[in-house]
Amino acid sequence: MTFVEGNTFLIVAILIILFFLELRHDLSRSSGLQVVYQAIAPTMTGIQQLAPKQDKRNLQRSLITQSVLQSQHSDSSTLTDPLNNSDRYSRIAALLDLFSGQDPESIVKKNFYLHYALRRQPVLDIGAGTGTIPLYLAQHGIQVTAIEPSAAMRSVFLTRLANRAKLASLVTLLNSTGKSFRLGTKFPLIIITEVFESLLDDQSRHQLLDNVWQHLSAKGLVISDFRIHGGYREQPITLRDEHKIGQIRYQHFDEVREVTRHYWELVHTFETYHTHQRVDRVEASLVMRLDSRAAVHDLFQQHGFQIRQEFSDYTFSPVQEKQIQPRLILFARKTPA
Repeated sequence: MTFVEGNTFLIVAILIILFFLELRHDLSRSSGLQVVYQAIAPTMTGIQQLAPKQDKRNLQRSLITQSVLQSQHSDSSTLTDPLNNSDRYSRIAALLDLFSGQDPESIVKKNFYLHYALRRQPVLDIGAGTGTIPLYLAQHGIQVTAIEPSAAMRSVFLTRLANRAKLASLVTLLNSTGKSFRLGTKFPLIIITEVFESLLDDQSRHQLLDNVWQHLSAKGLVISDFRIHGGYREQPITLRDEHKIGQIRYQHFDEVREVTRHYWELVHTFETYHTHQRVDRVEASLVMRLDSRAAVHDLFQQHGFQIRQEFSDYTFSPVQEKQIQPRLILFARKTPA
């Protein structure tokens, strides 16, 4: 096959894929036509497999870039993640949890929050994920209310909680987003971890902080982390960690790519091996919004918060004024009236 023929075949294949994807969307509205779709689905799947993996990745990146660029010419409050806006972690929640227990940074992070939670409880954890921090705090007798919108994350969380029945009276897990929950109570400590980077639009961020204000006690403390623009660099796919259970070996790879100045793509790839043969591969692409430190300060001050302290990591390292660091951990309180 010549170069021209090969490219022509690829273009035709992509057009056919797009046609059938649109057809599936239309057919899903009519239960009477489900049989027709079921008949053509195997054919569509086969055609999708014809496209090389790199072409699929390029198509995903094009969708991300197009969404971000469109937002820059309109109201940024309408930006959504074109690939993962239903549930960013639906395919990788359990795998992320598998590796989090082995991650040295995760251990440091848990002790960081424990240090403050021991003096301020009960605790509200917004974006609790698979329960790593809430369960750790509960092990030390701390009452925690956890907010998590991802069904996949909550499923792993509940499984872990079921295996620690004695903690059930200390942990409350709610299906909600940071901007929509209503509890009718106030907390002396609110934790927001790895949430702001996933809120791609301004409106969601403002709604979150409005809600935090309503649930924070008068002298309460908010601790939130941010990924900072300027502290990140593009990274090719790199082995991050490896974990072995019996004859099964799991590998976790990361890839980081700049989409635009403030929007980056993080690709998690997990490979599973039995003895020396790969038996599974899962890839999930997440879009992150990176902020400047000044923008973070401005956001909190707009909502009536006063910045009280900052660290650049979970080992209590101070922020270097003349050096841009990849992470910012911010402490804030309500501004006195």
